Amino acid sequence: MIAYKGADNVYWLFSSSAQAIAAFIGFLAAGFFFSYDLMDKQVEKDETLEVIYVDIKNQYFKRLKALFILTGFSILLSLGVVFINGYDFGIYNLVIAIIVGLVNVVTVIWAITFVIFIIDPDKVKKTVEKLIKEDEGVFEPKEGASLTSTKFLEGFAELEKLLRNLAKKHNLESFGRFRDFMPLGQIIRSLYERRAITRESLRELSEMNKIRNLVAHGEINNIEQRIGDTLNKVRAEIKEKINSI
Repeated sequence: MIAYKGADNVYWLFSSSAQAIAAFIGFLAAGFFFSYDLMDKQVEKDETLEVIYVDIKNQYFKRLKALFILTGFSILLSLGVVFINGYDFGIYNLVIAIIVGLVNVVTVIWAITFVIFIIDPDKVKKTVEKLIKEDEGVFEPKEGASLTSTKFLEGFAELEKLLRNLAKKHNLESFGRFRDFMPLGQIIRSLYERRAITRESLRELSEMNKIRNLVAHGEINNIEQRIGDTLNKVRAEIKEKINSI
């Protein structure tokens, strides 16, 4: 291994690429967290978006995690190329430079696709479709009895009133930034934390809330009858709890 002066274009290209990628991802991360905060504000304005935005945030996390890992590799490998460019490894210098260059290109492409995903105006609709598909046995059942989405929403509206009444009795209602009452999902979790409802009720109420949110934003006509039965069950339980206080 003999020390020698490597090509200046390699020094320039990979030292600059490390800085450029780091700056690009930094700006992207800043924009992402701004978008993240906007989602929280939207949920406060429209609580039916809660489950949808939770899933979108999970998608954000997975993509951002992969992007940060790629970015770390890109920066370290680029600096490594700059370092080894001062030594003569023959053809391996070129091979390593090409491989690292490809990693940098993949990182930039991944970042661009992530930006496109963030600004996609249809991401809520696509996420709703994804969530509905995951629970396709619940929505538009092909066998057995079913419940119309209108009937479900009417029953859920009554359940929501009961839950808010129960929350008031436990002094849980508070003011948000954009509305004068708490999102229903937060009420359900708070009631469980206060041990006002059981773990089973928490699971069932969370499922009802999720289905309500998807029905509100998806094109759904019918729901599995089991959901209607569960709705009636938890509604009766909440009524009983209110009357016992």
